Formats: sequence, structure tokens, C-alpha cells
Amino acid sequence: MYAVVKKPAPIASDSYRNITLASLIAVGIVLVFWVIKRSAAYIGVPPLWGGEISLIILSAVFLRWKTVAPFLRNTVGLLVLSFIVLPIPFVLLGYTQWGLQALEDYAVFYYAIFIFFGYAAVSNEKTQNFFIRMIYFGIVLNSLHFILARIFPLQEIAPKINDVALLGHNDSCYIYYSFGLAYALIFGSQLKFHSQLILWASIIIPYLIHFERAPILGFSAVVMILLFHRNVWYSGFDNRRFITIMAVLLLIAVLATAVASYVPDLKVKEKFDMQKELVLSIFGWSSELKERDGTREHRLQMWDEVWHDTLEKNLLFGQGFGHELTDVEFRHPHNSFVTILGRLGLLGLFISIGIYIVFPLAALMRLGKLINKQHQRQLLLYCCFWPAFLSGALFSPTLEAPYSALVCNFIFGVFLRNYETATQRA
Repeated sequence: MYAVVKKPAPIASDSYRNITLASLIAVGIVLVFWVIKRSAAYIGVPPLWGGEISLIILSAVFLRWKTVAPFLRNTVGLLVLSFIVLPIPFVLLGYTQWGLQALEDYAVFYYAIFIFFGYAAVSNEKTQNFFIRMIYFGIVLNSLHFILARIFPLQEIAPKINDVALLGHNDSCYIYYSFGLAYALIFGSQLKFHSQLILWASIIIPYLIHFERAPILGFSAVVMILLFHRNVWYSGFDNRRFITIMAVLLLIAVLATAVASYVPDLKVKEKFDMQKELVLSIFGWSSELKERDGTREHRLQMWDEVWHDTLEKNLLFGQGFGHELTDVEFRHPHNSFVTILGRLGLLGLFISIGIYIVFPLAALMRLGKLINKQHQRQLLLYCCFWPAFLSGALFSPTLEAPYSALVCNFIFGVFLRNYETATQRA
């Protein structure tokens, strides 16, 4: 394996025998949403969709005072409770005028309960280690689904439920490429060679295919965090193993490129030119993209519209629930924090900043003070999830949609429990 100063111990399979059924159910639901995303969200009978059914199941499993009480003793837990409860009067007011649409708009707030579910599901170090192992499968299967959907018309050939194909939807899948990079560097030492090769392929191949603004920004931020905290993971890094894996992947990439260049239907050059325009548009004006929906300019226009409408209606308490914040084609302004501002004003925005920005920053600042190396590694992994998450939340409806909100909030809950465990034993 790795030539190490102190080799991290692999997670033993025996350590999974005592994982509670509740934790297995929770992690199983999360993995389903992680891999098939939008498809999982449409499982169910309207208005009880996949996200709401999962919420009911996990509420039945975890809503006990002995699990809720520790969560509410934490400042983040109180913020989550406030985030869920405070909008309710405004939602009820919107319901009287707009009906179920108001409840649908409330989703960006009530999906935050999955932070509690993540916190409750990993109540001890055994289950925390179990979830670390499951992250590997989430990353690999997420990428495999994305790659297969690019090769085969999965949305056309897969069975459907509620008129939505069970396979082929990959919204926000790029969040987990950056997260996967952190996992490969921090916990790669616990994997066998073939597992590590699969993991690196699951990171690099879809990232290159999905070479757009959000994953580029997410990768850049994760790399900066990893470089700053390289003492946490680099002591066990085997350069020869890494070089071998990269050489194998490079050979595969060269062969694939050679084959693709002789298949005109793939339009490799046109796709490369489009990715180049997307990258350039991060820093400047792209003449090729300026008229397209979803570009930087379109997002800025939507955000400006939400800001001015909220300022005109009520900056402190927002515009309320039930009506569209932006044009009909884009129900959400492609920035979860702008959505929260539009719905619940500065009140909601400040609470969300406390949960999704201040808490991860506090954990990152505390990371270097930990003594236990395993706790450091786990906490570093979740700190790296934070910019990967923001690469989606700042440019897409990550917290509004169940297929991403469920998974991301759950991981934030695991992050919070891990932070508690690490700092209490520091």
C-alpha cells in the first residue's frame, strides 16, 4: 500500500456488524438519492414525493427526545430548528392564496431536517467510520451513473415512474467530483490498488467530461484546503502508487481520445470549444454564451431581480411563499442563498449563513488544533465537502431540490456530529 510514516488502519468489515438498522436505513436512502437523484425524488404518489416519503420514514426512525436533545444543545441544531420553524406562518399565509405551491417553495427550509437525520444516524465513532466507507460507493456510483448516461440514452430506455425515467438524471453530480478528490487523497491509503484506481477514474473522467464552471471552482477550493492542511494527509502518501494510477489513467485517456477523434458524431472539437467558453465566462464576458439561459449573465440578472423585489416587498421577512421568484422557465434563481433571501428575507439568509458558512469555517479553523489523526482526517474530508457543496449551492438550486438537498444536508449533519466528536476528544 502506501509507504507511510504511520499507516492509517483500514476499516475492518467486522466493524459494520453492530451498525443499527436505523443508520442502515438512513444511509441507504441517502445513497439512492446520491446516485439516481431526480429519479428518486419522483418516486411516490403526489404530493408525497420521494423526498417527503424519506422525511416521514426517517422522522419515524429518529424523532426521539434522546436523539433530538443533543442536537438542540448545539448552536447549529438551534439554527436548523429556527430555519425550519420560522417560515411556517409565512407558508400558511401563502397557502391560503397559492395552495400547494407555497408548500413546495417551503422545501428549501424543511429539507434542512436532514441535517438532524445525518447527525442522528452517526451517533458514535463506529457509525461515523461506516459512513466514511459508504462515501466511497456514493462517489463511484455517482460517477458511473453520469458516464453511462453520456454513453447510453438512459432516460429513453429506463423504466419510468410518474413520467420520469428511473435512470439518466445527473443534476448536481459535479459536487461529488471535488468531494471525491478529497476522499482519494485523505482516505486512499485505506483502499486496495484496484479500488483506488476506480476511485481516481471516477473523479477524473467525469470531471473532464463535465468541464464547466462549477466543478472547476469546487476543485480549486478543495485543492487549496488540502494544500493548506497537507500535513493531515500527506504523511501517508505513496508517490509511486499515485504515479502508477495516473499513468494507467493517462494511457486510457490517450486511447479514448484517439478513438473519439475518428468518430465524427462525437463532435469532440465542438464540445471542447464549448467547455473553453464556459471556463472563460467565469472571469469575463463570453460572446458565445451571452444569449443562453443559465449563463453567468442570466444568473446575475435573476439575482438582481430577486434582490430588488425583496427590497421592495420586505427586506427583513422576504417575499413569502407561493409565487415564482424569477421567470417561469427557471423556478429558482440558481443560487440557494438568493432563494432563501427571496422567501424569508435577511432573517432566513442570516440563519442559512450560520448553518452553511459560519459552522464549516469554524470547523476548518479548529482542524489544526486536533491531536487525534483519524479525527483530523475525517474532519478535513467534511471541510472539503463544504466548498464542493458551495460550488453547487451558489450557482444552482441545490438546497431547493430533494435530489441534492437531501444528500447535502445529511452530509452536513454527519459533519456536525463528526466535529462534535473530534473537538470533545481533542
